[in-house]
Amino acid sequence: MTDLYVQHLMDGFSDETETPDTSQKADGRRIHDYLPTSVLVACLCFYMPTGLLAVRYAHKARQSLRNGKEEEAERFSRNALLLILTTVFTLPILCFTAFVT
Repeated sequence: MTDLYVQHLMDGFSDETETPDTSQKADGRRIHDYLPTSVLVACLCFYMPTGLLAVRYAHKARQSLRNGKEEEAERFSRNALLLILTTVFTLPILCFTAFVT
């Protein structure tokens, strides 16, 4: 009985399972949804509307990955990454301008 339980647990941790935030495409590339990164950026830069939009696009990318729509997931993922980078690189510029003026 215990052996079956342990075997069932180990089957859940096999190498064939994929992480929830990535998916393998047919050509070998991975699609990332960037949801943890976008949530972190939105929390650290909570006043930035681009951070909240990044969370939305990352969530849509994750939903598309779960539904098997790879092209749509890749587009949402690219938009989320662009918004994350925009938020991170815009924050120092805004802080600098706030302190100078």
